[in-house]
Amino acid sequence: MELIALGSYKSPDVEPVNVIRVAIMKNLSRVILVHNHTPGSLIPSDTDKDITDRLIQVGRILNIDLIDHLIITPKSYISFCSTKLMDELEQSLKYVPTYQVVERIRKEEKLIAKEKLAVEKGKKKTEKALREKAENEKKILVNALLDEGVSVDDIAEILGITVKAVQ
Repeated sequence: MELIALGSYKSPDVEPVNVIRVAIMKNLSRVILVHNHTPGSLIPSDTDKDITDRLIQVGRILNIDLIDHLIITPKSYISFCSTKLMDELEQSLKYVPTYQVVERIRKEEKLIAKEKLAVEKGKKKTEKALREKAENEKKILVNALLDEGVSVDDIAEILGITVKAVQ
């Protein structure tokens, strides 16, 4: 545990750089933030969310994971993880450097292209299998008709294929 900053009654004096500085000095790979709301409200403020969002992004760059952010009061606490607020903030692009957004988009484009290619290959395989199945069924039908004594010309006309194909 490390005290990073003392705030006043209405505003915290926390800068993400100070939190990260301590994490780096202590060679930490994971951090859990904890701060108190003395009035007793467990509702995260916009400032709480903003600082958490910034720390998530800075931590990613420095390989320091922000595990959770807890707000405590004299009677209770709230966890950003348990309320899914951490998940929401981890998806935020507000403080993500532009080059990382571009990298994410390029990765997504590559993934989409790969998936599209796989779907195309799957369609081609399915179409080929269906054609082969239809050909096999035609052969079975032609053989059955021949066994029944139907003429080659009649079979060709019935199936809409050439006499050579029937033969």
